[in-house]
Amino acid sequence: MNENGRSRRVFTNFLYPFVLEAIIVFAILSASLLIEFNARDLLTEEILILVLKRTALLTLVYLIIFRIAKTGVLLFVGIVSSINKDYSSHKPSLLTYLTDIFITLLIIITTSPVRPILQKVNLVNGETVFDYAMVRFDAIPTMFILSIIGLPLIVGLARKYTGFYRIISVSSVIVAILLAGYINNKPNYDARIYETRANWITRDWVQQEQDAEKALQDAETNSEKAFSYYWLGVAANRQGRTQEAIDYQLKAVEADESYGPPHSSLAISYTLFGDFDAAKEHADRCITLSPGYAWCYYALAAYYDNTLQKDQAYINLKRAIELDPNAIDFQNTLEEFKLNNPNIVD
Repeated sequence: MNENGRSRRVFTNFLYPFVLEAIIVFAILSASLLIEFNARDLLTEEILILVLKRTALLTLVYLIIFRIAKTGVLLFVGIVSSINKDYSSHKPSLLTYLTDIFITLLIIITTSPVRPILQKVNLVNGETVFDYAMVRFDAIPTMFILSIIGLPLIVGLARKYTGFYRIISVSSVIVAILLAGYINNKPNYDARIYETRANWITRDWVQQEQDAEKALQDAETNSEKAFSYYWLGVAANRQGRTQEAIDYQLKAVEADESYGPPHSSLAISYTLFGDFDAAKEHADRCITLSPGYAWCYYALAAYYDNTLQKDQAYINLKRAIELDPNAIDFQNTLEEFKLNNPNIVD
């Protein structure tokens, strides 16, 4: 075979499968992420670009590494070593394609943070802004994505092999899928707590409580437990379960006495119960521990408002807004306060 024919054979049997596999892996990863974003009503042009760039980069890097490892040939600027003549002489089968794609997906999903945190967002001028934090897929999405290729791979292996080899090959794929799910089901506290906070921003209190529960299960240190209890208390408070919210916040304080935010929630809860002494105590404690946390001043403003100290209520409410000008709760409370107290001016 002349050099031109050999080059065409190399392209057909090496580069073409590489390109095809890259497209399929890229499509599976991107589609799974974009479907999730769309379901959460967070699919924007910015997020679309981020997802496509991230998955394209991971796909190319991992496939190149896998190809090099598999063939022992360094592919660079379309030049393939002529040592591997066997590979360039035989056309890979569909089963080979499926196996390569499955292995590539398996490696990417279990080793790389490919999934952006969907709800790690902030509100700026009333608009949801996406923040960039990357984590691995959770267990169920991991197994679902791998099953897209895993199921036809299992069928192909079952048809090709018989007896003992069939059992081993099919079992290997199933075990790989389950093992990947197990690996990605290990604690991912940061991901859980990001989503918990973001659920609060998007005002999905039920989902926030569920994510906070998961964060608590993943928490290892006392500070992580305190943070998780805090968000559980916030979710309970927002759903009208005030006593339960107090119980959660007291657990947060017990877990980490230096953590200030639980005291703001306690102050608001005690204000609702009419226990103003306790409310003032916790609001002051919040400011002492976390002087830059806006909700400390919001809680103190609520105390002053309910004890008819309107000037002090207004001062602290304005301080809260200065620290967090994009908080919808603060803005709404300020408008209501001005409406009910027209004599209060800047």
